[in-house]
Amino acid sequence: MLDLFIIFAYLLMVLAIGIYSRSREKSVRGFYFVDNKLNSSRLVLMATVFSSAVGAGTTFGLAQKAFCGDMSYSYGLLLAVIIDIIIVIYLVPRINVHRGVISLGEIMQKFYGTSGRVIMGLATMLISVGYLAAQINVSGYIFGYLTGMSNISGVLISYLVVITYTSFGGIRSIISTDILKFFFISCALPIIAIYGIGQIGGAEIFMANIPAEKYDLTQDDLIWRSIAMALSFSVMGLYPTYIQRILIALDLQKIQQAIYSKIAIYTIVIIVISFIGLIAEQLYSCTESKYVISALINEIIPTVVKGFVFAGLLASAMSTADSDLYVSSVSFTHDILAPFIKLQQDMLMRIAKIFNIILGLTSIFIASYFQNVVDLVIFMAGFWSPMVIVPFIAALYGITISERQFVITFIISLLCFELLEFCFSAKFIL
Repeated sequence: MLDLFIIFAYLLMVLAIGIYSRSREKSVRGFYFVDNKLNSSRLVLMATVFSSAVGAGTTFGLAQKAFCGDMSYSYGLLLAVIIDIIIVIYLVPRINVHRGVISLGEIMQKFYGTSGRVIMGLATMLISVGYLAAQINVSGYIFGYLTGMSNISGVLISYLVVITYTSFGGIRSIISTDILKFFFISCALPIIAIYGIGQIGGAEIFMANIPAEKYDLTQDDLIWRSIAMALSFSVMGLYPTYIQRILIALDLQKIQQAIYSKIAIYTIVIIVISFIGLIAEQLYSCTESKYVISALINEIIPTVVKGFVFAGLLASAMSTADSDLYVSSVSFTHDILAPFIKLQQDMLMRIAKIFNIILGLTSIFIASYFQNVVDLVIFMAGFWSPMVIVPFIAALYGITISERQFVITFIISLLCFELLEFCFSAKFIL
């Protein structure tokens, strides 16, 4: 009961911070833009970049894969860190030049007109909804396991909080709550690993019990599967919320330093999460994979500490959800709706808030179709990267084609993606 109280206290804390930190401006600027105190702080920028990157796919999803014996996901993410560094050096400066825009579609419009804006808006909305559904999926597991509630009930409780403060406060509320989420996530994961290794009998016994095929890259083509996963994760490097964080920073050097700090912490997080999955496999090998992390925490961590740890995992499930929800609603109103229906900015803001609520509730039902959150994230990345990110990066370097050619290539890419998804759907929807 005390653990449950701590989790609800965390949710109320997030809600209070989100509503209190909202901009006092009643104008459009108060909803879409961040003031200088937030977007000029290295700590705030690092926390918000980290929170927008570490979601349910990273925590629960990666732990599930390690628990099931597939370490290629862990190695793939570690290898993909190299791509993250390349992005910071070569792409972040070119993206940050466009800072001050409301939506990603506004950048694409500079290169490919209205068609580019609409396509970017549609793609941004769809991939963000996919990521959002992954976070929702995990929140349901957490509440369901701890309280005995149905997954839907748990999701509604946690995501009504997210929907409320994103609709009220916009981007400023999201970034303010990211600081709290960063703290909880950073504390929760090491605690699980420490208690788990202690339960096994110490680090030496834990490492000795890991079969060679789970870490030896020369066995069972693990190195090739890891490289394949690294390529899959690499194309996810420029996801919408990440680009949006780059655009809010006033100082290029500060956002680059913040991202380097995030990369260092993120690398440690990947290793810790992988260890948690391996710990769970040694202690609870007969447990269903989607519940194993919750079972591990419930069995080995004492009361009160358990509540904080569950709150930290809930923070990871909610950390990217608010950003994905916000980016989706903004993309719909400013990139899909605005080019065809002439409305005042105040009206667009109201529509974005209403769509925020509708989209949040819709994503709950989308989440029910995927059982493994990593598969859902990779599935959505397959849509986003080849169709949008490739021409986006090329445009940043001045390599463009005509607007008509861009539309044709997008349609062809979409048809190819649908064909591949149809042929290999069994690999994605488990």
